[in-house]
Amino acid sequence: KSNKRKRLVLPSGLDQNHESHSPENLAFLASLDSDTTRKELPQIMKELDYTLDEIRSYCQYQKDHYKMKQLSVKFNEEAWKGVTMLFVTIYGIYVMSHEGFWSNPAALFEEWPQIESWRVFLYYQIATGYHAHRAVWQFWDKKRKDIIAMFIHHWVTVVLIASSWYWGIMNIGAVVMVVHDNADIFLPGAKCGRWLKWNLMKNVSFVLFVSSWIISRICLFSWKIIIPVFMYAPSAYSCHYDKFLFFASLLLVLLCLHFYWAYMILKVAIDWLCCGQTVEDTRSDSEE
Repeated sequence: KSNKRKRLVLPSGLDQNHESHSPENLAFLASLDSDTTRKELPQIMKELDYTLDEIRSYCQYQKDHYKMKQLSVKFNEEAWKGVTMLFVTIYGIYVMSHEGFWSNPAALFEEWPQIESWRVFLYYQIATGYHAHRAVWQFWDKKRKDIIAMFIHHWVTVVLIASSWYWGIMNIGAVVMVVHDNADIFLPGAKCGRWLKWNLMKNVSFVLFVSSWIISRICLFSWKIIIPVFMYAPSAYSCHYDKFLFFASLLLVLLCLHFYWAYMILKVAIDWLCCGQTVEDTRSDSEE
């Protein structure tokens, strides 16, 4: 295949204009979408009494303004997500500090349906609103490389919350949420730090994100949820074995997704520490 680039032909009216031959203006003309657009420039310059430099500056301003507007939308979304999850996580920790089943997972399987406290019930309402919003919002969100995994994750989470609420095992669901959600505080912080060019905030947030992911979504999720479910639930819910299989299967799906994302996160962390590459969300083709 030929690697020759198409020769840039300046339209009549610009070919004799010395201003058109500057590197900046040549790059601008080459960036236009077609020869037809380039041919229209002399007439536009004449009608508006603008120089080519002024038209190039205006187009660059519009391009920068659009990029800044898009970045502002992404920044606000990530900031909202981080702040929301910060308050949800703080309240979740407060709830667990007043519930005996956090330190004694076996207590989660002593009765069914469970009697939840007002604290757990309020926590469930808050978390349901957040996760339901994320599940629906993904249809309008930027499509990423792991869109299928994200779709499964969001809707498995919503189904687990709704069914545990309906079947009266909200105490188990509360433990799942408190160990599952806290990592969502730090990734938005790393992204916002990068967009603001605050390297300290970006790096600290990323380190906390990696640490919280491994500790909470891998270690605590396995210790507080997966192991107790398979140790106590089969005998505690023997009369409803189908429900046990349903919940256990969905929890294992979440755990598998946690390992999948842990691999991606550690890959970015290793590249950052060993190769000096910048911290960025590899799920996106471009993160400004």
